[in-house]
Amino acid sequence: SFRDIFGTKAEADSYYNTPRTWYGQKLFNPSVEQDPLSQEMPFIRKPEKKIGVEDVEFFLSSHYNGTEYDPMGSFASGDDKKQKMFRSIALDRNQSSCILQIRNDVPKKIAGIQWVNFGFYAYSPYVPFYINIDDTPLNYQMASHMVTPDSSAYWLYKSLQVLVEPRYHQFIYQVDNFRDECQSYAVSRISATDEKARELSGKEQTKYLTAANAETAAYITNETKKLISDLTRQALNSSKFQFERGDNL
Repeated sequence: SFRDIFGTKAEADSYYNTPRTWYGQKLFNPSVEQDPLSQEMPFIRKPEKKIGVEDVEFFLSSHYNGTEYDPMGSFASGDDKKQKMFRSIALDRNQSSCILQIRNDVPKKIAGIQWVNFGFYAYSPYVPFYINIDDTPLNYQMASHMVTPDSSAYWLYKSLQVLVEPRYHQFIYQVDNFRDECQSYAVSRISATDEKARELSGKEQTKYLTAANAETAAYITNETKKLISDLTRQALNSSKFQFERGDNL
């Protein structure tokens, strides 16, 4: 037992670490019944089916979706106490998430892709970056202490988080559609980039992949800004300070 050798069985584990293990194993081994408070869950399980990048993205973006422990209350039988019992994987303190993918069906020099997500993973998309590059898009390089969504991808997605959170049930379906569309675009971009990159080598290939990353990131950045603009307009129209006297005034 790795837990007995290296880990702990403290009270805090019951609401901080163990439930997240339970939910991951619930997703990838749904036939196994376990108690989210159990501290005897196996350290490693073999998934019941092969998993892809999208499965990992869902797990890292999850907050006990579809269970009574979802803090956003998406499960009909959940109550306030249960919804606040456990620390979820996706939460407001999220900063940066990366999925490292090494593919075995393409040439070695284009096999590595790093999927990057800033902000709150349940709202923001994973953006694919080939790793055989010599530069990254400027807005992905750094974030200042000032909130600068126009120049910083980090602050762009943190701003999306602040906008969506108070109106989760109003906006989440639109946000989910946005993330699905970004994922579809990302997959198509990888397919098209692979095809062209196979014809190149050395510095030419690296230069091409660097430019391809910049184009992919720029497109998803722009789609995010369009989403934020749309959601902001909707939020403005839902103010409690709206007041209408009648059509004749």
